[in-house]
Amino acid sequence: MKTGSDRSDYFIAAAVIVCVSIVAVVAGWGPVSRASRAPTVTGVVEEVTRLPDGGRSYRLADGSSVVIASQKNVLLGGEPLVGELLLAGMDPDGRQWIAGIARSPNREPHCFWFANNGRDSNGWIETSDGFRLRKSIRFDPAYFRDGNYQSPRGYFCLNESGEVTGYIPA
Repeated sequence: MKTGSDRSDYFIAAAVIVCVSIVAVVAGWGPVSRASRAPTVTGVVEEVTRLPDGGRSYRLADGSSVVIASQKNVLLGGEPLVGELLLAGMDPDGRQWIAGIARSPNREPHCFWFANNGRDSNGWIETSDGFRLRKSIRFDPAYFRDGNYQSPRGYFCLNESGEVTGYIPA
């Protein structure tokens, strides 16, 4: 039979675990952040060629090409299409990833629409779903001055080089 002191021991132990967890998060000790995906290849897709192994070859506007094997991890709603911004890189576990970013639905010139929230991090934007994107020197934070870009329907505007040029709170 449990006594009142048994219950209080349980609550004290639970409180200690919660406090230690909070301290670990604040101090940065715990596994609170995911691996960030920083693109190593960016560019506007001009041509897509299907390869015999099921992969794709993407010719970019700058004349370079990117080959993605069939074992890729496609992110952000699918493979890049002609006219979209391609972002590609490597996860820490060695898997290659690729993402296609469509042009802004508002027809903003040179704006690829990256629907997400994020925060400022020393010249980068770290998005809520794990991407790390370089900020343009002409970055416009809209009315967000604290470096914390949170809006239910907000999006980042990326240029043709994959740099974040602004945040649109929508």
